[in-house]
Amino acid sequence: MKKITAVFLALILTMFSFTACSAEPVYSGIERTASAGVAAVTFNCAAPWGSLLKGTQSSARVKKFAAYMNAVKPDFIGTQEMNNDWLSELSEQMADYEFYGVARGGDKNEKQSELNAVFWLKDKYTLIDSGTFWLSETPEKESRYTGAGCNRVCTWVLLQNKETNAQYLHMNTHLDNMSEEAQGYGANVILAEEQKLTAQYPNAAVILTGDFNQTRGMRAHSAVSAVLNDSLTAAESGEIKGTYQEWGEQENAEPIDFIFSSGDLTAVNYEVLDDLSNGYVSDHYGVYTEFVTV
Repeated sequence: MKKITAVFLALILTMFSFTACSAEPVYSGIERTASAGVAAVTFNCAAPWGSLLKGTQSSARVKKFAAYMNAVKPDFIGTQEMNNDWLSELSEQMADYEFYGVARGGDKNEKQSELNAVFWLKDKYTLIDSGTFWLSETPEKESRYTGAGCNRVCTWVLLQNKETNAQYLHMNTHLDNMSEEAQGYGANVILAEEQKLTAQYPNAAVILTGDFNQTRGMRAHSAVSAVLNDSLTAAESGEIKGTYQEWGEQENAEPIDFIFSSGDLTAVNYEVLDDLSNGYVSDHYGVYTEFVTV
C-alpha cells in the first residue's frame, strides 16, 4: 500500500512539475479583413471547472486563454463562466484590455460565482457606461427566473472609439442550461433591455455575444435572430462548426455560442477558435467575428 501511495504521489508531483515547467502557450493570430472596423469574440472559458488528471485544470488554462486572446486581438471579448480568480490573473496577462463584470450571485461558493465579464482594448476605446441585469422577473436586482437552474445575467458596456467617436453597445450573456422556457424568457428580457439602451444611446451599434445553451432555430435563438443578425449566417466567410465539445467528449455539428449584431454592422468574417495545439482552453470553443459599418 505504501509503495502504491508513493507511486501515486510521484505521479501527481510529476504532473505539477510538467505544468509548471511547460513552455508558454503560443497561438497564431488572425489576419483581419482589410475593410473590417471591429472584431468581437464570445468565449465560455469554464473558469471554475476542469480536471487535474485530464490536464484541463483551471490554473493551467487561464494562461492559454490569455495567450489565445492576445494573439487574436479582438476589439471586444464577451466571456461566460468567468470568475474573480481568473480575472485577477488576466488583469496582468491581458494588459492591453480592461474589463467589467458583475457576479451573478446565488452560488454556493460565492468566491467562484460566475461573471459574464466583457473585455475591450483600453488604448482604442473609452468606457462610457456599463451595467448588469438579471434574466428574471426582476431584472434590476439579483434574482433567478422560476424554473431556471441558477441565476443568469446579461452584462453590457457602452464603448466609444477614441479616434472615430463611433459607439458600440456590447451586451454579453449566458442563458440557462436547465429550461428552454427560462432560455426563452431570458432572451425576451435581453431584447427588452436592448430596446431601452438603444433608445438611450441611439448612435451605438449593438453587438450581443453569448452562450445560448441551445442551437439555431430554438426558442431563444429565434427570438434574438428576429431582431439582430446572427453573424454565423450573415458573414461573407465562415464554416458551421460545433462550439461545445465537453473537453473533447462531444462532436456537435451545431454551435450554441453566438455573436449577433444590429443592422448597422455587417459581419464579413466568422471563425470558430478551435486551435488545440496547446490543449483545451475550455470545454467550449470561442467564436470570432469581424464587422464593417454599413
